[in-house]
Amino acid sequence: QQQEEDGSWIKYAYNKIPHTYYARVSWALLALWQATGEEKYKNCAIRQLDWVLRQQKPDGSFNNASFFADDKPVLHVIAYTVEGLLQAGILLNQPKYIDAAGRGLYVWPADGWTCLVGLAQMAVNNFSFYQLTQETEYLKKARQINAHLRSRQSFGALAGSSPIWKRYMPFSWPTWAAKFWIDSLLLEEKYKSDYPTAAIFPTDGLMVYVKKGEMRKDYFNPGNIFKEIYFFERQH
Repeated sequence: QQQEEDGSWIKYAYNKIPHTYYARVSWALLALWQATGEEKYKNCAIRQLDWVLRQQKPDGSFNNASFFADDKPVLHVIAYTVEGLLQAGILLNQPKYIDAAGRGLYVWPADGWTCLVGLAQMAVNNFSFYQLTQETEYLKKARQINAHLRSRQSFGALAGSSPIWKRYMPFSWPTWAAKFWIDSLLLEEKYKSDYPTAAIFPTDGLMVYVKKGEMRKDYFNPGNIFKEIYFFERQH
């Protein structure tokens, strides 16, 4: 009842402006449609999702993605937009939403700080793309993000931003940061057998193996069993 003619929501919206991250609300509406069979929920969601598609720029980013009318969204809300499009596309079996989510997956603000909450969400989105496509690159990216978040954990929590005084939830450890990271860590555990890694502790220095010609691509990974191999050279 509150939806605008163009598919967005403005009345009762945060700061009384439209937001693409409400794509996540459309995902919830589609779940409600599946549970009830009420077509009005599906139609409402599709109108909003199509509005989101019209906000996407050629580089994959979105207009009207921010909390404010400043066109400077933090990664947290970009991740919400991507998640809403992706999960809605899966429920509807609609490639245009999934493709739009894929184009926005790595559009991260580069302004000298990191939104840790958004990173955790984007790790989940990468795991979701892996679930959908079985393409290992998504799994690799998600694991890389989790590894970075492990290095930023403090007191068992994640701050909103890194450095902690930056723009998203400064000097705070929001509970939803932990929530999204737990989601991501559970998915990493679920798919750990899909991404085997090896740790090699050679008895000689690596240059010895190079000179012997044993550092060719397949030497330590016959049959491409391992997705990643880590070498730990002894310090003399």
